[in-house]
Formats: sequence, structure tokens, C-alpha cells
Amino acid sequence: MEEPPSGSRPFLLLPAMSDILRIHQRLLSAYGDPPRPHQDPLAVLVSTILSQNTSDVNRDRAYERMQARFPTWEAVRDAPLEDL
Repeated sequence: MEEPPSGSRPFLLLPAMSDILRIHQRLLSAYGDPPRPHQDPLAVLVSTILSQNTSDVNRDRAYERMQARFPTWEAVRDAPLEDL
């Protein structure tokens, strides 16, 4: 562990970067690099915006309805605002 900074404020003892890297390497050796699902960044953005003022269930329903009505992002882009 690294030495805490001097001063009167409370502090957290943090592990040394070398320890973090060593543990990370051991985890990679044991389990491999975790798969990361590819997600369309625009889909993530729209889903996030939809989730701001509603539940996840309603967000998912709204997103699915939008996809059914506008199957491509170009269709969304070209749609009149009142249709969205």
C-alpha cells in the first residue's frame, strides 16, 4: 500500500498501481479477456434518452415501437417530428 498523504483530511489507502496491474494480469490469465458485446452507439444514446423520464419497461416498449415503425436510423432521421 502507498503511504497516505499528510494533512488533516481523511484518506483512503489505495493499492499500488503495480499491485493492480499484477492482479489484472492474473485475472486475464485465469479467465481471459471478457467478451464485450457490440452495441450500436446511436441505439445506446436513444435508449438512454428514452430512459430519462420513464421506467425501463416503458423505455423498451417505446424503443421497440420506434424500431417497428422506423426500421433504419435514416427512416428516423427523415421522419416528420410529429411522427416520432
